[in-house]
Amino acid sequence: MSIVGQRKNISSNDQFGYWFGRHWLAVVNTFMGLFVILPLLAPLLMAEGWIGPARIIYWVYSFVCHQLPERSYFLFGPKISYSLSEIQFAWQNTLDAGILRQFIGNSQMGWKMAWSDRMFSMFTSIWVFGILWGIFKKKSVKLPWWGAFLFILPMAIDGTTHLISDFAGIGVKFARGVI
Repeated sequence: MSIVGQRKNISSNDQFGYWFGRHWLAVVNTFMGLFVILPLLAPLLMAEGWIGPARIIYWVYSFVCHQLPERSYFLFGPKISYSLSEIQFAWQNTLDAGILRQFIGNSQMGWKMAWSDRMFSMFTSIWVFGILWGIFKKKSVKLPWWGAFLFILPMAIDGTTHLISDFAGIGVKFARGVI
């Protein structure tokens, strides 16, 4: 009996597994695209006066990013980024990250994205790589597991050192722009 004839006896979970096994990259790229585009949508919504939906995006992304304005890109303003002293002048003269992260911008400076420049760079590159891999995967050479490990290693080191720094207070002078 052919596979088409056998499909009638396959459970819906198995059918989903079969479908997902064939289309997982499209699913992951779609979700990654939404994950990348939503933080860009927040400043657009703020510029258009849709404050409620924009604040929801800022709130959701606050769980995955510190959203410090001196480390974020601003859209719809004269500059793409601002120094800590410029943010302090426009918002509050504080070094408290909890207060600084509340500044989302204004009509003169523009509106910050819902995540930092590092997050934007990291997740956008993952999304673009996923799209390119989907296009060129049949022409690519298989990468051994240790090769994948070598590609992931710089991001793992960066993330781990920043996690330790955030919890241990290491590099506070660097984070505040003193160095």
